[in-house]
Amino acid sequence: MSSASGHGADAAELGVKSQEQQSLILQSLAEPEVDTAGAAKRVSELREARASRRKMLGGSAAVFLLLIAGGTWLLLRDSSPESVLADRSDESLLRSTTTTTSATPPSIAVTTSLIPPPLTVPATAPASTLPAVAPVSSDAVPPSTATPVRNQPMTAELVVSTNQIAAGSVIEAKLRWSDPDLAAGYSAPHQVENWGDPVVSVAVSPTPIQPCESAGAPAQGETVSRFSYSTPGQYLLKMTLDTCAGQGSYAERVERTQIITVLPPRYSNPSSPDSQDVAGQAFAVALSTLPGAAPFPALSSATAEYFPTDSAASPLPVRVNSEVQQFTVSGTASVFVVPSNAAGRIRVTFADPSMCAETEPFSAVPPGSLAPVLQLRAVPCV
Repeated sequence: MSSASGHGADAAELGVKSQEQQSLILQSLAEPEVDTAGAAKRVSELREARASRRKMLGGSAAVFLLLIAGGTWLLLRDSSPESVLADRSDESLLRSTTTTTSATPPSIAVTTSLIPPPLTVPATAPASTLPAVAPVSSDAVPPSTATPVRNQPMTAELVVSTNQIAAGSVIEAKLRWSDPDLAAGYSAPHQVENWGDPVVSVAVSPTPIQPCESAGAPAQGETVSRFSYSTPGQYLLKMTLDTCAGQGSYAERVERTQIITVLPPRYSNPSSPDSQDVAGQAFAVALSTLPGAAPFPALSSATAEYFPTDSAASPLPVRVNSEVQQFTVSGTASVFVVPSNAAGRIRVTFADPSMCAETEPFSAVPPGSLAPVLQLRAVPCV
């Protein structure tokens, strides 16, 4: 109410001021002698007086409101001991709540207000809002009757009679293998040998190619291979077993290796086992014949002799490795060892006394050279 009357007074006063201002302006227009500076000063004083009255009215209104609030609190206050205790309990609870709230790390409040929580399904959500999960049953899908292809690998072990041998002597290698499901159609895997000698080698046949899509019966076995090195050095013996050339679900390929050290050859008289061996020289003798000629018989039961160039010297018997089948680029061959620095020729007499052959004459071989290859040719037996 006081505020309304104050506004009315202001409006009335404003009307009075406006009339006084208009009167002054009209007088200044009608009478040139009027002092315009004095009129402006009068207007300024009226404005300051009006602003002062507004401040006084605003302060009076604030004091009035505080008096009303204080009186209302005095009227409603209960001064009984029970009320006082209740008020103190409320204040204590308020302080406890304030303390707990203030203990919350500010980082949590900032994170909650700036980053919305991820959208999740509440635990109390109705079951209809979640996808139904069918019970798991072993009878839902009938078991498959197809047998999966699971090839069990072949295993193999390589054992050599020695890993250090003289050139011209015979080394033996055993390869033991086992396969729980050897490919159907095979009684044993195909074997490939590589002894590493630079002059002679063994026969190599291609792996037969046939389907290996089904398993056969379990199988195992052992192969025995023999070889005679021609040249000193260090070589890698490599034995490979395979089936179906590596093609098919049950195809196999197993490789085993062994380092062999070959020493310089030694000569000994095969007719006298107790004779002292001496330094020797190895030769690879090719047993092939000329085109159109009859092939030489096998070396089994054959004998060999070294005939020196000096006709006065006696022939010396030479060991024949009849159990070894080897090859050179010229065909079937065998390694013979004669005394070191020997020069002459080697004669071979086969089981048939009417079949003889000998090499072309040779000279001493410089140390460290590859074993020379000598071609055998038929000669009359004497």
